[in-house]
Amino acid sequence: MNVAIILNWCASNDSIKCIDSVLAYCRGIDRIIVVDNNSPSNDFEKISIWVDERQLQEVVVVLKNDVNNGYAGGNNFGIRWCRKNLNVKYYWIINNDAFVKSDAFQPMITIVEQKKKLIVGSVVLNAASGMVECYGGGILYSLLGKAKLFGKGLPIDKVQNEIETPDYIMGCSMLISNDLISEVGYMDESYFMYSEELDLQTRAKNCGYDLAVAKSSIVYHEGSKSSGRGDFYHYYRNRSAIKYNKKYFGVYHAFISCLLLSLITIFLEYKKPKNIIAGLNGAFAGLNA
Repeated sequence: MNVAIILNWCASNDSIKCIDSVLAYCRGIDRIIVVDNNSPSNDFEKISIWVDERQLQEVVVVLKNDVNNGYAGGNNFGIRWCRKNLNVKYYWIINNDAFVKSDAFQPMITIVEQKKKLIVGSVVLNAASGMVECYGGGILYSLLGKAKLFGKGLPIDKVQNEIETPDYIMGCSMLISNDLISEVGYMDESYFMYSEELDLQTRAKNCGYDLAVAKSSIVYHEGSKSSGRGDFYHYYRNRSAIKYNKKYFGVYHAFISCLLLSLITIFLEYKKPKNIIAGLNGAFAGLNA
């Protein structure tokens, strides 16, 4: 059985659009598991009513998490439910602010079936512009606490023939196996937001897994609506980057990275003092995480 997991927080209309598109195009998906991450609004009820009205209860399962424990916690909640109640082979984690216009799932399955120990990503396009947002993943510059997405801002035909192996697969669209969860474990919920997929993939690489991009798996992304790009984003993004560095490269590396990332944040956000303060707080919080 193959399952799509969609995490919702205060964006029920986006989640419904995502569900609808997966149902329309991705025939290889046997179940869609929607996890509402304790939205303070009536999102759980709204999505549940939509499912009931269309008599999709056999295909779409709507779960309510009692706490908002972030990207990792919400997806883990859905995976744990699946492992208890279903016989799942592959999990497709797809952002609720994403949708498809063609079968984005089968190309990932085709690749992973050729080599079992893989994590597979999609080509993610900006829904508004149609330009590449991320060609599967990106390159990590750990000392800077930053990453560069493959092909960002380019037309898809400019990058399709220049496939590089990424350091990580973007969590917007990521295929993992149940065997990987059994061998590597769940995502680390202590990050709350950002770097969770990177952490999982690093552990998986240490267990012999590789990364791959399915070039004909196209996903359209409408943007980071749950976090935006304000002070909230800068705090958690910087905190997670430094926390990851400390975990995998040690305290000294993380300290240098914290200083460099702080300088970068000041340089890039010099017109937005709130973002600078949040980013600096986040970077130094990562040292203590």
